[in-house]
Amino acid sequence: METEDISASSFGNDDGGISPNAIIGSEDRVQITNTNAAPYQYTCYMYSVYKDGTKSGVYSGFMIGAKAAVTAAHCVFDGKSTLDHVVVIPGKNDGTEPYGSARSTKVAIMDEYVNNGNRADDWAIIELNWNIGYQSKWPALKYKSGSYNGTSVENTGYPGKSEWFTPQNKESTLMFSGKGTIRYSYEYNDRFIYGRGILRGDWDATGGNSGGPVFAYYPETGYTVIGILTGGSTVFGEPYGDNTCYTTATRISSDMYEIFMSYC
Repeated sequence: METEDISASSFGNDDGGISPNAIIGSEDRVQITNTNAAPYQYTCYMYSVYKDGTKSGVYSGFMIGAKAAVTAAHCVFDGKSTLDHVVVIPGKNDGTEPYGSARSTKVAIMDEYVNNGNRADDWAIIELNWNIGYQSKWPALKYKSGSYNGTSVENTGYPGKSEWFTPQNKESTLMFSGKGTIRYSYEYNDRFIYGRGILRGDWDATGGNSGGPVFAYYPETGYTVIGILTGGSTVFGEPYGDNTCYTTATRISSDMYEIFMSYC
């Protein structure tokens, strides 16, 4: 894992992992109006500020501890732009920031993502400048080596405008939830490491959703993060069949779980 000082790193935003038309069937996402309630309070509105003073588009993430959050690696790294800091706002609801905001001090991404763009490693940890997580709290996490096929899930985040979806003409300042089912779960990545891979399913997502949590509900832990939203497409072959939309999440692996838990 590469851990870099923000002031010395080249990070950028490329939220191109989500196709703006990753809408499966009819658009059925709903706005979350009470962002102070679990599990929505854990979901973060994020954007990057670059050294030249410009800002990125909005992306999503979630808290994993008092001073740490997670997002998709492709949101904070492109190898070209020089980042000054990332702004992290848990539970943002348009103009309301119920827990305040924090700034990044460091980020950590996997060497495999930097060097190879490995989709199973499309995740990043953002270390923060104060204990904002004590205000927002953070969700339970889960790792398992078996299949998630058929698991009902919910993805929360701050989606951008699209041809299908313009949330009250406000671009990514409102939190929305998309629900669906995991239809295929890769238990191996392209290096055949067991338990590492991605989840694919049929919940709706568009641009700013990248990095947001994918929750499953378990009686013992409640709403529990099992993946990180990273992509979507209108065209996919097997096992869905041709011309079928899907959304994609990096599934939490055993090593990811251990790293994330170390920030609690």
